Amino acid sequence: MRSFPIPCLAVSLLLLLAGCDVDRLQIRIGENAAARRPAAAVAVAPRTVLAMRPQTPPAGAAAQPLAAAAAGPTAIRPLLPAAERYGNLDVRLHPVEGVPAGVPQLVTFGVPFPRGSIDAAGLSTVRVLDAKGGEIPAHVEQLTPWRHVSDAAIDGKSVRVARIQLRYSFAAPYPASEAIRVEWGYRARAADVATLENPRNGWQPVTSGSFVAGDGVSEPKVYAVLPAATLARGVLRIGPMQPFAPEIAATRDDPATMDATEHYPQYTEQMYAAKNFFYAHIGEDDPRVTAANQIPYKGAEGEPWLYDRVSAFYGLYFRSGFFKALRESVRAAEFYRVNLYPQGTTPDSAVGAFKLKNPNPAAYIGANGAMYSYGEGLAYTYWLTGDDLAKDGAKLAAKAQQDANDEPDRWSPTSSYTERHMAFKLMAMIVGYELYGDVPYKTGASKTYRERVQTLLDNLVWHQNGAGGALPANRIDGGLWKYGSQEGNGPQDQLVVSFWQTPFMVDAMVRAYVLTDRADVANFIRRTGTALKYGGKSYPPAQRQYYTDQPENLGLVDYVTLVDGSTYAADGVGPEHALEVAGALGWAYYFSRLTNQRDDTLKQAANDLYRTYDYEVNDWTRPTAPELGLTAYRTNPPRRYNWTYKTSGSLSWCLSDVRRVSN
Repeated sequence: MRSFPIPCLAVSLLLLLAGCDVDRLQIRIGENAAARRPAAAVAVAPRTVLAMRPQTPPAGAAAQPLAAAAAGPTAIRPLLPAAERYGNLDVRLHPVEGVPAGVPQLVTFGVPFPRGSIDAAGLSTVRVLDAKGGEIPAHVEQLTPWRHVSDAAIDGKSVRVARIQLRYSFAAPYPASEAIRVEWGYRARAADVATLENPRNGWQPVTSGSFVAGDGVSEPKVYAVLPAATLARGVLRIGPMQPFAPEIAATRDDPATMDATEHYPQYTEQMYAAKNFFYAHIGEDDPRVTAANQIPYKGAEGEPWLYDRVSAFYGLYFRSGFFKALRESVRAAEFYRVNLYPQGTTPDSAVGAFKLKNPNPAAYIGANGAMYSYGEGLAYTYWLTGDDLAKDGAKLAAKAQQDANDEPDRWSPTSSYTERHMAFKLMAMIVGYELYGDVPYKTGASKTYRERVQTLLDNLVWHQNGAGGALPANRIDGGLWKYGSQEGNGPQDQLVVSFWQTPFMVDAMVRAYVLTDRADVANFIRRTGTALKYGGKSYPPAQRQYYTDQPENLGLVDYVTLVDGSTYAADGVGPEHALEVAGALGWAYYFSRLTNQRDDTLKQAANDLYRTYDYEVNDWTRPTAPELGLTAYRTNPPRRYNWTYKTSGSLSWCLSDVRRVSN
C-alpha cells in the first residue's frame, strides 16, 4: 500500500427509502387493518417467500400504530424501532455439511423483538409454520427481556429475544436451505413443546476451514438465518443500520472489478469492503495466498482479535443476512470463548482474560491484557443460537474487565487512562446488565452490573465536563483529556486525546443511552463530535492530489490531538481510522438532532472522512497480489478490520436524512 492515502467525500446521503422497502419485503408487522395489504400482494424476495395465507389481525389490533411511523423529511427517526404487537418473519434454515436429508435435526435459534412488542405471557402466541402453513411443534421461551436502568415501566416488561427450538427434516442436504415462518400475536400455539432440550445436542465439532478438532470449536448442525432487514433494526446490536444494497452478493467480489471502480454510489463502498476484507480475515481471500501471508488468528499474541473481531463479524451479518457471515461469526465466537480463562483459574483475577494475549494467567494482565476481553460478540451468539455457554462466556469477559483491568473508573492526573480501555470496560458491564440484569458481576461481589454501568457513566460525564476543574477551561470541548504520560502517546506532560480510540467510547455510550435515557449521556455523545471535528484534519490540495485533482473535501485523523485542537506533529495524521471516526461523528450528528442542537458541521466532517475511506479502500485492494502469494484484499495489521467495521455500521443510517451526492 502507499503509505499516505487520502479519500474524498461526496456523500450527503440517501433517503432511506430502499432500506424501508427492504424491511417491508422481509417482515410484515402489526399495522392498521384497513391499510394492510394481503400477503399475496406483497412482493417478497423469492429466496425467503413462503406461500401462506394472510393472517387476520388479532382483535383490538386495528388501533395499533404503524411500526414505521410516517415522518416528515426533517423529522428525526427514533433510535429504537416501534413495537410490533403481531407479525411474521421468514427464517432460512441452513444445514451444514454432513447433515443428512430426511432425518429430524434439533434446531435452536433466537428471534429479536422491538421493545414493547410482546411480553413473556404473549410468547404463547409465537407459532412456527412450514412452507405450506402447517404448524411445526416448537418450544418457545424468553431468552432475554428488555432492561432499563431507571424506568420500571420498561425494565423486564417485554421480550427482547425469544428462544425457539424445534426439530426439522430437510428435503436435500447442504448447500440447500429451506424456509420456515415465525408468527406472533395472532393465535395461541397449538403444537407446543413444553421442555427445552440442551441446544448443544444440535451442535457438532468443527473440523473445516482452518479449525481442527483440537481447537475445541463446535457449531450448530443447522443455522437459522434471519433477514438483514430484521437484524439491522438495532434490537440486538443497539443502533439501527442500513441493510446491504440488494446487488451485493454473499460471495467474494473480483478484486479487479473492485479496484477499477473508484467510487460506488452512496455508502455502498463500505458494504462491499466489509464483506471482501472479511474473506481475507478468515483465510479465504485467494487460494494462491501462502500460509505465511494468511491472517494468524490462531497464533500467538492474539492480535487479530484486538478491538473485538467477533463483533466486527457479526456487524457484517446484521447488515447482510449472509449465511457465511453468521457461520464464521459463530465459529469465531466459539474459538474466542474456549480461549477465555474459565472459572477456577488461579489467580481469580485472570478469569475471563484471553489466553492468546495472556498465555500465563499468573503474569501481569492489566488494562492492556483485559483489552482483549469482550462480551458483546458472545451475547450475539447467545441471542442468535440460544447457546447458554456463550452467555457464560460474556460473564467471564465482564469479570476480566472489572478484576484485571487496573485503570481506575474515575480519571485522575496520576494513573494510566485511555478512552479504549474505559470504553471496553463500560461495554462489558452494559452487556452483562443486558444479559443478567441487576445482579453481582461475580459470585460474592458487592457491585452489580447496573451499579457498575451507572458509576462508569457518572465518571465519564464528570470527566468530559472538566473533571471538577482539573482540566483547563479553554480546552476543546467534548474530549476525555488526559496527559500523554497516562496514555503512553504524545508529549508526556501535555493534555492529549487519541480520537481514533473515541469511536469505541461512542459505541458504548449509544448503547448506554438506550438503557438509561439519560440526557447527559445524549449530550456526551453530541459533545464528543465537537472534539472529533478537531481530530479530523483536512487534506491540503497538494496531498489531495494523491487521489484526485478534483476540489473535494477529504479528511485525515490525528493520531494524537493536543488540548487546543492542534495535531501532535511527531505522530502526525493519516487515513487509517477515517471510517470509524466518521461513524462516531455520524452518531454525534444524530444526537445533536435528538437534543435539539442540530450541528450540520458534524455531518460534513463525517462525510469528508468517509470520502477518504472510500478512496483508501481502492488503495488496499491489490488484484495482482495473489500472484505473489499475498492477499488481494489487504488487511494490515489484522486488527485493522475490527477497528474499521465494529463501530461504523450505523454511519449511513445516522446521516440518511440527507440526500447523498453520487458520482
